[in-house]
Amino acid sequence: MTSIDIPRNLDAEKKLLGALIVCPELIAKTLDAVPADAFFSPSHAKIWEVVKSAYARHGNAMPDTVADILIERRQLDEVGGFSYLAHLIAIVPSAANLPTWLQIVTDDAKARAIIRLAHGTLAKIDAREITVTEIAQEIRSEADRIAATGSGTSAVISLADGMPRLVERLIARQEGSDDPGLMTGFRPIDQHLGGLKPGQLVVLAARPSLGKTALAMNIAAAVATGPRAKAVAVFSLEMTSDELLERLACAAASVAIAGKDGLNRASLARFCDATYRLAACPIFIDDSPRQTLSQIRLRALEQRESHGIALLIIDYLQLIKGEGLARNANREQEIAGISRGLKALAKELKLPVLVLAQLNRAAEGGERPRLSQLRESGQIEQDADAILFLHRDRKEAQNLDPGTPLETELIIEKNRSGPCGMGKLDFLAEFCRFENPLPQCSPL
Repeated sequence: MTSIDIPRNLDAEKKLLGALIVCPELIAKTLDAVPADAFFSPSHAKIWEVVKSAYARHGNAMPDTVADILIERRQLDEVGGFSYLAHLIAIVPSAANLPTWLQIVTDDAKARAIIRLAHGTLAKIDAREITVTEIAQEIRSEADRIAATGSGTSAVISLADGMPRLVERLIARQEGSDDPGLMTGFRPIDQHLGGLKPGQLVVLAARPSLGKTALAMNIAAAVATGPRAKAVAVFSLEMTSDELLERLACAAASVAIAGKDGLNRASLARFCDATYRLAACPIFIDDSPRQTLSQIRLRALEQRESHGIALLIIDYLQLIKGEGLARNANREQEIAGISRGLKALAKELKLPVLVLAQLNRAAEGGERPRLSQLRESGQIEQDADAILFLHRDRKEAQNLDPGTPLETELIIEKNRSGPCGMGKLDFLAEFCRFENPLPQCSPL
């Protein structure tokens, strides 16, 4: 780093510290915005640590209080003595420009962190300690962390701030002007959950071949079409993008998935028409196999920035690759970590995450599935805001004529924001499409 002009602005550092000493009431609002290594000057870094300590102890950082703690730590002479503290105060008659000084100091700190990252990566490349794929992943992950550092956003909220906002949301809901969430088009989901809402982790679970992927893609198509269309990101760890595209088109065209004999003329025309209509839908499919949660997170962040995605779908949870675990960690611990990470991802992205999951073999019987049958980890049950099950009698379905809709139960087994319950859907397997059943006519 000696050959590079290291980013720093000592004047801005002085004025930031002076402003906080002059107006200690601003410290609480500044704590989250100043990273640990914000100050280039070691003296300024020590003074900042003392300012924070003084505020924690006494609720203020008056000059005498700061000086007393520096004396206690035997650091007063190291930072320039009483005269330097007086200088910091003298150069700042008011704190009006504090946001500007804060921005300069934090931007310089991030620039220095990026330079350190670059040098560290070059050293690893020279030592051949890292592959090209690992280089890209590490740089993107660390750069993302650096960019988020000192953002000033805080999860802390007081009741004085929160309650008026709650009343505003309730009034908006009453007037029908609030955002009800993303409507899926399926009555059991929309009625019980009120749509898919930002920050929610929704798990759709079933045994294989019951239609989890089909329902997820039907939901993606519903969200991405119509006058209120929103962009959807799909991470498919099992099926290829070509397979998913074919399912989307078959569902939209009411055409059976082509076998070895292909489609007849009429079916092919409907299929092509559906592909043209679907081409305008903002659905973005990533079929990279064996992805880690970190990789999914980074790519989802990219898609949010580039496409403004409003829904993230992952197919499916147990195929996400674990990372960062101790060597003796078992599969249940691995899945538990992935589950917690998915919930954190939904909150970070501020959008709903719909993740598909497998049930264990105990769910193969005729009874309705239970939460305990979520495969490989009970942590999924803890983290999810809503858990949906697909269920139908396989033996009964085998006796139906080809083309007959398969009556499927959609069970809302957990719903953190409302009632649980069950509804019926019709599954047209040949079209890979779920539908709401037609209402039954009452006999005369």
